[in-house]
Amino acid sequence: MQLKNSISIILPIYNPPVGWEHVFLKNYNLIIELLGEFDINFVLVNDGSKKNIYQTQINYISQISKVDFLHLSTNKGKGAAVRHGLMNANSNYYVYTDYDFPYIFQNIKSIAELLSQNRFDVVFGTRTKEYNNHLSFKRNFINKTCIFLNEKILQLPHADTQSGLKAFNEKGKKIMLTTKINRFLFDTEFILKATKNKDIKLTSIDLTLKSNIIFSKMSYKTMLVEAVNFARIFLMRIKF
Repeated sequence: MQLKNSISIILPIYNPPVGWEHVFLKNYNLIIELLGEFDINFVLVNDGSKKNIYQTQINYISQISKVDFLHLSTNKGKGAAVRHGLMNANSNYYVYTDYDFPYIFQNIKSIAELLSQNRFDVVFGTRTKEYNNHLSFKRNFINKTCIFLNEKILQLPHADTQSGLKAFNEKGKKIMLTTKINRFLFDTEFILKATKNKDIKLTSIDLTLKSNIIFSKMSYKTMLVEAVNFARIFLMRIKF
């Protein structure tokens, strides 16, 4: 009998809200049901959280079938957490997103099906204009600035790199594990490296945001760190 295609879903967590474990379990059940043709494994990575990660919650989650709960002792950033999860996962395909699954589950199903057709090595989500309607002025400005810089400065054919939902096969995983940026712009570094690799085939799908998602605030300190990271990415592009 032919084995199912396997997918590891990598979910970084940092200072989640109270009750996050119940939110995860609900999402877990919905995804297992929707992607029944795939063998799903979830990899949660606690990125050095200072609150709302307790041993009782860890025990609760760890008892769920096909769930691995990993920990980083200090907060290193989403990029570092994703790479840590990938290094401890072994599947045909890999998906990473936020633990609360901000996009509709059909988006994940569409991405998984595209990968399983073996026509693409990397599949990632792009955000529509409707997405921006849910954002604050500050967050909207940041997103549009990132897209502008990606398009005009980095000259990326896929300018929307920060959707937070991406998937790839083993070839894509190897590229992701070469990224160095630990925080948000690791996505941009990954897309740049994947785009410049002639052996990698990329495609994208439009994403649909869930109606009840609350966005975290981005501090000016974080924005400054990401500005430095963008400069690092620009220097990488020059070397290609």
